[in-house]
Amino acid sequence: MFVSDNMKHMTSEECWTAISQGTAYKNAVKVLNLLRIFPASNAVLKRCFSTMTKVKNDWRNRLGEQELEHLIWLKKKGPFPGTAAASSLIRLAADKFFKTKPRRGEVPRVQ
Repeated sequence: MFVSDNMKHMTSEECWTAISQGTAYKNAVKVLNLLRIFPASNAVLKRCFSTMTKVKNDWRNRLGEQELEHLIWLKKKGPFPGTAAASSLIRLAADKFFKTKPRRGEVPRVQ
């Protein structure tokens, strides 16, 4: 074989560098470069989809992309429920919700 006969004196790294820069094994190099981008495990992806199915369930099936992204972020990195940080976050969200527009059955506030 070409590689074993002519590249015995090279280290494996030097050999791959020579092969990838040459023209003899273009297709093999393309396949190897494509294989390098595949993840070794899909555990991270599984966790992400699991979190998304917990957040976007039958009761919340009309969430927009941005709302879904924010809820997933809160689920992963938000404050623990029952803490002061969680309470202030809920208070801020409720204030923002009620300031956006009058809700059904609510008397509009005069400012």
